[in-house]
Amino acid sequence: MNFADHDALRDSLAAAGLRIEAGRIIAHARPVIAFARRHVAAGMVPFAASRLAGDPDLADPSVWPSRPPAPDLADAQRRVKLRYAQWFGDNPSLLASMNDRADAAIAALSKSMPLNFVGQLNFETLGAEPGFDPALPRHGMLSIFNEPFDFTGAYTRFLYREDAGAGETVPFPEALAALSDATSGEGAFADRSFVGALHPISGVSVPEHFMIGGVSDPRLAGWVIEPTHELTWDQADPMLSEWFGDQLGGWPQNIQGRNAEDDAAATYGVPGVSAYGRTPLFHLFSYGGEAYTDTRSLLRESDGDGNIYLFVLAEALARRDFGRVFDTVQMT
Repeated sequence: MNFADHDALRDSLAAAGLRIEAGRIIAHARPVIAFARRHVAAGMVPFAASRLAGDPDLADPSVWPSRPPAPDLADAQRRVKLRYAQWFGDNPSLLASMNDRADAAIAALSKSMPLNFVGQLNFETLGAEPGFDPALPRHGMLSIFNEPFDFTGAYTRFLYREDAGAGETVPFPEALAALSDATSGEGAFADRSFVGALHPISGVSVPEHFMIGGVSDPRLAGWVIEPTHELTWDQADPMLSEWFGDQLGGWPQNIQGRNAEDDAAATYGVPGVSAYGRTPLFHLFSYGGEAYTDTRSLLRESDGDGNIYLFVLAEALARRDFGRVFDTVQMT
């Protein structure tokens, strides 16, 4: 959960009657930057600005990450068909479109493909915000890429460079634009010219770990489910921004009553939450999967109405090693 400051956190704990637990909870508070997302034309956003979607600003155009063909195409085909059937199977009029789109996704998984650009975070500008976590580097740029049709999440990649201002804006590869046209059902990729500019709002964040090893703490659970004094999007600019759940650092804001750290840990075979506020995974960034249809990115049906959480190992972050990403999705 996120709060504007420690005073708001204390007020929330007092309102919930958690005076005894307050010290333990406050001890695990971390700074956090929550983002209000602004839907704007790509040309209105400066080079190297923090944003979601659009053409990435890269130090070297040749470093756009890619992934190999799916190692088990039969399994990938099964998963894609199943997922599309879950999305559209209750509407017979969409069956033909569903099959065509699924076939296009499977064809893409059968060969090497560039990854989809998700967004970029400028640590040099964000580092000036009071909610910037000191565990993160105060310089450089983090670019985020993913594979939109591999539902295991195994192809999320970070690219980190130390000079955020270096490089150039690199257009989306034609192969990705063609894949989007064949699978999204939302119009031509060439017509998508908007991005999600990220407006930072600083606060403090505390874990939502009321469930540890399958055992629930009912007092904490009641507070997590119905907190007061939380940080809200209208503390930014409600006329120009929207709240999608985008967040840098802090603790993940769960939307399914489970610890997002445990979900990621189960997928990748690493330890999850062992006690309140204790986990080897550092929550680096999370973002809402919803986007306007004119957003310049591959729109994943699997992301709509959900949040994508991206973690790194805390000990790897201390070495500035962004090479391994632990990700998971929770749906509303």
